[in-house]
Amino acid sequence: MVNRPDVTIIGGGIAGPALALFLHKAGIRARVFEARPRGTAPGGGLQIAPNGMKVLAQIGLDEALAQHGAVSIGIRFLNERGALLSEVEHQPPSRYGQPAVNVRRATVHEILLDELRRRGIETHFGKRLSDITNVDRSPVCVFDDGTAVESSIVLGADGIRSQVRGIVLPGGAPPAYTGLVTMGGFVDAAALDPASRPCSTMLTMIFGRYGFFGYGYADKSSIMWWNAIPGPEIPSEDFAALPDGDIRTRLLQIHGDWCAPVETIIRRSNPSMYIGSIHDVPSLPTWHRGRVAIIGDAAHAVSPHSGQGASLALEDAMSLANLLGGRATTPEAAFAEFERSRRARVEKIVDYGRRSAHQKRELGTVGAWLRDRFVSLLLPRLLRKSSDWMYDHTIRWTQAGSP
Repeated sequence: MVNRPDVTIIGGGIAGPALALFLHKAGIRARVFEARPRGTAPGGGLQIAPNGMKVLAQIGLDEALAQHGAVSIGIRFLNERGALLSEVEHQPPSRYGQPAVNVRRATVHEILLDELRRRGIETHFGKRLSDITNVDRSPVCVFDDGTAVESSIVLGADGIRSQVRGIVLPGGAPPAYTGLVTMGGFVDAAALDPASRPCSTMLTMIFGRYGFFGYGYADKSSIMWWNAIPGPEIPSEDFAALPDGDIRTRLLQIHGDWCAPVETIIRRSNPSMYIGSIHDVPSLPTWHRGRVAIIGDAAHAVSPHSGQGASLALEDAMSLANLLGGRATTPEAAFAEFERSRRARVEKIVDYGRRSAHQKRELGTVGAWLRDRFVSLLLPRLLRKSSDWMYDHTIRWTQAGSP
């Protein structure tokens, strides 16, 4: 075990709190620093896949997550006219030991943060990192408010726009734009006609000649929805000032004549819809420098088309804590082993997400016909095959006598 490390974690989303919880499980003290004020987690829904749920089970949070979300066992694929292309039950809990769970991102954050508080793990909000000095010995995190915190290890779990990544890789390439813009939000299930509500255990994904639209239950009473459309990258600062009415108008221009209940979802969607450009981080030369390392989206952001972003972040948290509390004798050795053991898997999933996105490009009549044949005949087989190597992945916790 690394000799009594004192760990500072930058980022209070999913990877950071999960990492703090696993370090606590390994008997290692950690503190979490998040730039946003508490209660301001980004909106939208997500899915914790079976591999991610297996990680949550190791810290006793799988049942709470399932109770606050909606179990999903598969996907129904349609085209924009409403024709059913295929239906795949590729996530049966009996096969992978845990279900996939759709849930609000904010709910995941709150479950993790509540557990941090219950275990007495120090957590700070409104602390935006500006620099890290002395990275090779006892790193010092300097924050925008002028405060500084010294520790023996700094771990960056601060997302795709990671500040810590810039310390590990000064002058490194920024996240790559995938060519797609996404919008999304939530709608009360009661706002939809009962006949057009989705199956409670299946996501619905609709492919059009221009873009894509998906929806499914996020909890017992609300439906999460999202889309993806091709187009030029939009600067993030332009999104913040865009009112819901403009987003709704744009959505209706794209999807207004699609099959039911797409138009109703758009018109009846709750306020605070989101919009953003989709990026990923395909491959970095290293994930660590000295006694500073990055995990989750900071190291290998995947596009949402993979359905694996949150689950990979959870896997990272468990893997790194396992190494820091186990046989590794120095932080540098733990970081090197963490990267060696994780890189091939996460980069394969980044590539999988990119290839999945190709079905959401603008297509002509022939291209749309060929895409529909692919989704009908080949995609179910490929989805079942990819499900095994993604969802069967299990990390063994090796720390004996952990609290």
